[in-house]
Amino acid sequence: MISTIFRGNPWLVPAFLALGLLLGCVMLYVARRRGLSKPLAVLLGWAVAGELVATLYPIHASAGASGTCWVNRDPFTPLLTQQGLMNVAMYIPLAFFAVALFRRPALITASCIVLSAATELTQAVTANIGRSCTSEDLVANSLGAAIGAATAVLVRKRTDPDGARFGILNKQDFSRAAVTLMVSAAVVLIIGSMTVTTVLTEVSELTRASSPQQEKARKMVNEIYGEGAKISSIQHMKGEGGQVDQTLVTLEDGFLNFTDSGNFVTGSTLAKSLPGIENQQLKSDDDAIQQAESFVRSRFPWALDGSQPMVDPTVPGTGQKTVGWRKRVEGVLMPMRMDVVVEPNGRISAFTGRNEPGPTTPPAHAITVAQARKIATGKVPTGKFDSSEILVQKNEKGGWETRWAVNFTLPPVESTAEEVPVGRQVASVMIHANTGEVIDVNYGEIPN
Repeated sequence: MISTIFRGNPWLVPAFLALGLLLGCVMLYVARRRGLSKPLAVLLGWAVAGELVATLYPIHASAGASGTCWVNRDPFTPLLTQQGLMNVAMYIPLAFFAVALFRRPALITASCIVLSAATELTQAVTANIGRSCTSEDLVANSLGAAIGAATAVLVRKRTDPDGARFGILNKQDFSRAAVTLMVSAAVVLIIGSMTVTTVLTEVSELTRASSPQQEKARKMVNEIYGEGAKISSIQHMKGEGGQVDQTLVTLEDGFLNFTDSGNFVTGSTLAKSLPGIENQQLKSDDDAIQQAESFVRSRFPWALDGSQPMVDPTVPGTGQKTVGWRKRVEGVLMPMRMDVVVEPNGRISAFTGRNEPGPTTPPAHAITVAQARKIATGKVPTGKFDSSEILVQKNEKGGWETRWAVNFTLPPVESTAEEVPVGRQVASVMIHANTGEVIDVNYGEIPN
């Protein structure tokens, strides 16, 4: 996983080294002026640099500010995940060196919590860094700060048993920490209420995959990417809110996710070539279909049975092609689908498949396209009709039903010169194709 992160962000290490040298020099100057330990001061500077780069380095330079903070209903379960443990570990050296240097464990712990809260808020309101604001990061960072501070206290107590010089039970330290937390919490809450939207979410717990799950993951990786693919980690995510369990595989040059039932799979790769596929420059849509079929035929043959390929540009102007397979019965789109992204040089870079054939015949559907469009327009009166599709989906009880998906383009949102331009605003209305009942209305944004 770490190598994948570094490969995707080549300036991450240079940014850390540059900032570490800068903050290390600043802390060395402070240590000399105040008579503090120079080695500890320099190490603290590097620890702060690590926190800043790890949390604010731009990983998606084209992303806009999310303006959202996600709050997990269960704040503690994510601590057991790999990401949670990394967030805990990041703040341990930061608090340890700060407490060892300044000898104010309570105040330092409070300051670290404030730093984490400020970082999360910055991630939510800052464009062009591609970061997200989440409550579990704050909880993990706070725990790491407490562990680091406690460790520094214990180390100091062992080297100075009488504790006179350290003053761990200093009431002034605790009172300053309390004031710092209260004032900072008020400031963060005020700024946050004006700049971000808080969204409650369920926990998506990533745990270490079991032996059978790991064996299945390795088998799928070998079948799809070849025996030369190198696995960095295999994790399991328990489904929440009606979602199914998934296995997540991180590769050195890509990833693979699939459901336990095997009916859904998605992945991507930076590999120059895949077994059984000879790269060739794309000159037409037929060339893209040929490349995609050579990938699908030996890996997902179910996608080719009774379906026809279609080709669309993945991102206009890039030469990328997305080849998709869909199956229709009586004109109704069935759940089975397969999409493969082909690069201009013929390389397969990504894929998503759903092996769910659905019912033999579509459920009853009495609503016509004109009726569906009229119903949908009533829900999105300002929208401009874009397209419609009749398809088969499962309802909340797990039964199949036919639905109309009616799509609209919404009026553009005006933005000032200082704001990041937004993409095209869209809306999709889902309608029961037999009763005319509106099931859902979804709003979204498509990048310009």
